[in-house]
Amino acid sequence: MESIINRNAAYLAIISELAEKRQYIFNVIELYPNVTSKDIEKLTFLRPNQITSRVSELKNLFFIKESGSRENHYSKRGNTTYRIVESMEERIDLINAAFVSLRDEKSSLEMDYHLNISNYTRESIDKKIKKIKRQLKSLGKILNTIQQAA
Repeated sequence: MESIINRNAAYLAIISELAEKRQYIFNVIELYPNVTSKDIEKLTFLRPNQITSRVSELKNLFFIKESGSRENHYSKRGNTTYRIVESMEERIDLINAAFVSLRDEKSSLEMDYHLNISNYTRESIDKKIKKIKRQLKSLGKILNTIQQAA
């Protein structure tokens, strides 16, 4: 039980060290769970590009996650809703799921790479494999940071 308390305290410490704009958007999402980027725009009067960039960064760092979708009253299209990741355990689970998904995608691409394919396709697959390797390395760094903080 104590390790869970320590881990969640470390999680809160990491959140408090977010860059100012990320912290601001994170706080809005925390105050208004299941909020869309359009809702954040109305609440904060920030430009859409300022919001969507921060939302993407927070999502890629596993501080927030998609929680569903809701129809935009103006466009009549679905907008993704977001909520904060509430604990270190949930964050680790999301990171591990992303890690497994990327690893599986990389394996599939490597198998395709060895088939009789054109050079263009081989180059495209090679670029995608390199991108996935960078993403896996990034996830590893995030997990190392979490382990060091705990």
